[in-house]
Amino acid sequence: MISMSDFCFFKIDFPYENMGEYENEMLRRKLHLVREENTKMVSQNHKLLSQLEAMGHQLHQANTKVNGLMRHYYSTSIKLACPLVFNFDLIVILCKHLCE
Repeated sequence: MISMSDFCFFKIDFPYENMGEYENEMLRRKLHLVREENTKMVSQNHKLLSQLEAMGHQLHQANTKVNGLMRHYYSTSIKLACPLVFNFDLIVILCKHLCE
């Protein structure tokens, strides 16, 4: 009878005593890689949160500036528009009296 050992011309060096030990080592390596990836993602998350916070601050500043400009614009517009509206009303009244 022929066995498998008859066909092996070289010995494969397997540093583990059994497959369970090998699987444990592979799982340890995978865990190490996952932890490294997690560390990178946590770092990226902190960076993104910092950027988001900075952008929120910039948005708040821009909003405050726009609100101030709008208040100034409306107050100036009202000051300029009131005499125009009054004059227009006066012209309409005069035209009605002249047309009668």
